[in-house]
Amino acid sequence: FLSKKDSAPVPAPSRPEAKVAAMPTTAPSSRVEIIPMTNMRKTIAKNMVLSKATSAHVNSIAEVDLTHLVKFRESVKEDFKRDEGFNLTYSHFIMYALVKALREFPIVNSSIEGDNVVVKKYINLGFAAATDDGLVVPVVKNADSLNMLGLARAVNDLAEKARAKKLTLDDLSGGTFTFTNNGSFGVLIATPIILQPQVAIYCAGVIKKQLVVMKDDNIAVRSIMYGTHAYDHRLIDGAIGGAFLAAVHRNLEEM
Repeated sequence: FLSKKDSAPVPAPSRPEAKVAAMPTTAPSSRVEIIPMTNMRKTIAKNMVLSKATSAHVNSIAEVDLTHLVKFRESVKEDFKRDEGFNLTYSHFIMYALVKALREFPIVNSSIEGDNVVVKKYINLGFAAATDDGLVVPVVKNADSLNMLGLARAVNDLAEKARAKKLTLDDLSGGTFTFTNNGSFGVLIATPIILQPQVAIYCAGVIKKQLVVMKDDNIAVRSIMYGTHAYDHRLIDGAIGGAFLAAVHRNLEEM
């Protein structure tokens, strides 16, 4: 048996404290310009870092054949512009397809609070809009109560307010799911960051004509788009994430 003296804990050997290297400060010069971040850019940076630290991001990517949708839009866009006063875009169709899929998969339209899952019985669909000051996300409230035309009108109204810098705090809050379109910049595929406290976001790529092998093994020129569903793996597993993405694309192909 050990005596009290023998059983006393042995002090750990002292170690030199690790020194954290200070971030270098760059001085302006003839070859370097220092531009202070705007308040909006600082907010965006903070929120993006917070989201990556909060959610376990997973991305599922799939292609969708929009050939019939491209042809339909081409056939009606002039009449639509004359009647409504704004352009009918592919974003309107995609957002409508998203609303239908969110009705089918309500778990994607939810948030996490502690150990609880808060499933929203309404769909407030946000969409990313680029402005001179940075990215903003206006929200179409109760998008599930709107038909295709009503959704297009709501999106256009909010987009005009964003361009005019007249969005209110209410216009930017309360979103339950977000849509972003990188296709307008010619981007094929992107992996977006989830907007907290939401658990998912959908990103559309550019629509490009491609040679496709059809089910009958014939080769045809089709208008193909890649869509990305980024979701929080804390709540949404790959099976649900993939099934939701398939539902969005099915809605587009059958629209």
